Amino acid sequence: MTSPRIALTRRLLIRTALGGATAAALTGKMPGLLADTGSATTGDARRFLRGEALFRDVEAYAALGEHRTATSADKRTGEWLAENLRRAGFKPEFLPFTTRQFFPETVRLEVGGRAVSAFPLWFSKPTGTADLSAPLAMTEDSKDRIALVSFPFDHGASFGSRFENLRRVEAAIAAGAKGIIAVTEGPTGELIALNVSPSQTAIPIPVLLVGGREGEWLQKAAAQGAPTRLRLQAREEAASAARGVVATYGSGPRRIVVSTPQSGWFRCAGERGPGIALFLALARWAAARSTPGVTYEFLSNTGHEIGGTGMQNYLRTRAPKPGETAVWLHLGAGIATYDWEAAKGSEKPRRKDTPYPGRRLTASPDLIPLLTKTFETVSHLTPNPQPVGELVLVLRAGYRAFGIAGDHPFHHTPADLPRTTSPALLEPVALALAATLDQLGKGDPPAA
Repeated sequence: MTSPRIALTRRLLIRTALGGATAAALTGKMPGLLADTGSATTGDARRFLRGEALFRDVEAYAALGEHRTATSADKRTGEWLAENLRRAGFKPEFLPFTTRQFFPETVRLEVGGRAVSAFPLWFSKPTGTADLSAPLAMTEDSKDRIALVSFPFDHGASFGSRFENLRRVEAAIAAGAKGIIAVTEGPTGELIALNVSPSQTAIPIPVLLVGGREGEWLQKAAAQGAPTRLRLQAREEAASAARGVVATYGSGPRRIVVSTPQSGWFRCAGERGPGIALFLALARWAAARSTPGVTYEFLSNTGHEIGGTGMQNYLRTRAPKPGETAVWLHLGAGIATYDWEAAKGSEKPRRKDTPYPGRRLTASPDLIPLLTKTFETVSHLTPNPQPVGELVLVLRAGYRAFGIAGDHPFHHTPADLPRTTSPALLEPVALALAATLDQLGKGDPPAA
């Protein structure tokens, strides 16, 4: 299993230490240096919303590792978030829960003597310590062979009954395939990991995902029956221990909840990084202003890629009642990322200078007039009432809420690194969110 590593350059180590993680974090230890924020009760609160400070936290988050739920990197991330919240003046605590999880240990794929980067589809059957060897074939000819299938691109990047990818896996199994190589189509050519439900039925054969850029030559290899070897050593746990972070500040009657997922498939710099950075910035901003009459509750939840289990646990066991909550802000995926020109053939995608248009600002209907005003200068964030992501769970539970979420070209890929965002993209969103919370902290927004 391969994924890009962030180089431990002197520049990155310095910037990461300032943003909230040290070289120790990059080597697997808990960070000792935290964000250089100064006292959370003095100075200009707006300094926490500056793009450079936000981007440092994106880099720090990405440097902590691959953020899959219940892994050591996920636990380090929770500790890092809790300590940053504590230093801002909040009172953090961990919110434990259990979830089904899959832990790959060795992933290898070789087709016709050529090594291919691959990643498992969750809850597929491991091979154990031995290779699975067989000719490669298309689904219709895959009896006692390894089937090559294609997963059509879907912005949801998920696997299950609502998606064509499950039907293609079932067709290969029905044809008698011993294993599956799935080409994940997408705009960058990178392999795309797929979210699953914790109740997903186990797949009775191993399934490895590969990037779309591998599709053309693999089809030729399948036509020739190329010898193929794959190995998937992994373990599955029915109740793996995970934990989110909940932190509160203030004691006023108006309660404002701010939430963001902390987990994901790889480094998640563009998918999760902006939400994490904005989450921390807004916590520091809120504590520095100390708005009378307001209690802030900040939640970072894990389990996102496994059916949103962390958010569901919080809603079930700890969340304030809707009637006790003035408003809920959810910071989802892809909040501030660049658009890219799609990869063509062997070419790499090229970054544009504009934000990716797939992000969405959604809200309870009564909040739309306020959001229209506070986000009027932020491109591709015109509010609408159709929620996506975990905000769906929040609104379904009866809360008055708003949030930003979407995907971006490197969503769920190993190449989702800090270059997918920037200070210039992050700061306008931070300022708009702060302006919105400032108004909501004072009371209901004025009528349109």
